[in-house]
Amino acid sequence: MVNVQILGLAVARYIVHIEPIASASVDELAAMFGPLVQQCLTVKQ
Repeated sequence: MVNVQILGLAVARYIVHIEPIASASVDELAAMFGPLVQQCLTVKQ
């Protein structure tokens, strides 16, 4: 699931150039998407 999130983020940032993702700094992206990735890694299914 994490790989899908990261791939989607990369596509949105570098290929499609969706704002505000395309112009956000790495720190801003980590703040936006870090909790989602953390949840994918820690939630038991």
